[in-house]
Amino acid sequence: MMPLSFLLQARTVHEFLIMPNYWPSLSDFVIWCENMDHITFAVLILGGYLFLFSGFKMHRLLIGLTGGVAGAYTGAGICMRSGLPVYVGIIVGAAVLGVAAWYLTAWAAAAVGAICGALLGASLWKMFNLDPQFVWSGALTGAVALGLLCFIIFRISVMLFTSLQGAVMLVLGVLGLAYQYPFVRPTLESSIRHWPFILPALILGLMAIGLGFQYFKGPGGGGSGKPAAATASGGERKPA
Repeated sequence: MMPLSFLLQARTVHEFLIMPNYWPSLSDFVIWCENMDHITFAVLILGGYLFLFSGFKMHRLLIGLTGGVAGAYTGAGICMRSGLPVYVGIIVGAAVLGVAAWYLTAWAAAAVGAICGALLGASLWKMFNLDPQFVWSGALTGAVALGLLCFIIFRISVMLFTSLQGAVMLVLGVLGLAYQYPFVRPTLESSIRHWPFILPALILGLMAIGLGFQYFKGPGGGGSGKPAAATASGGERKPA
């Protein structure tokens, strides 16, 4: 859902499809949250809640929406660079990638998982102050790990990356909402400046809560109420 905000806020051709020349820092995200509009933080909070607590239950719909947003962003960038109407790229891109993600759920989930793994691996690499020249190795390790896990243990891996994505979206959305109130800004800025690990810790904590909730309360989880034998065989045993 992050490309949706970039799509709404971008104004020039050069803001689309440009790879950043540096790894975004915490201050970049804070500045982005300070300038967040009402639609963006509302979408982030709602989407973050759904990803965090209903990620696997609604994974096909959520993955399809993610593909649609990514397609709209990519299509808009291509059309702006080609001089074509932007709305054409938004509609075509959203339809193509959205439908593809809906029908190719396993492959789309692996792609989203790989992206989340790459971002997580690179962030951990930077967090532990390792050699910045090899940050790509942390990103590659995370991408391969979560991408392959989607084919090995689909349910757990989908819960993992939807929890991560939901936690990031929810934290950024709530932060953007808090920055709408001027009397809250000094406290937020002081807290983030003195405790720079508070946001990563909050994201990881929410991710753990969402992962546990989905596992125990979701379909087939530990809290489903069905006995293991019934779940494995596809039905309940009949009494003798």
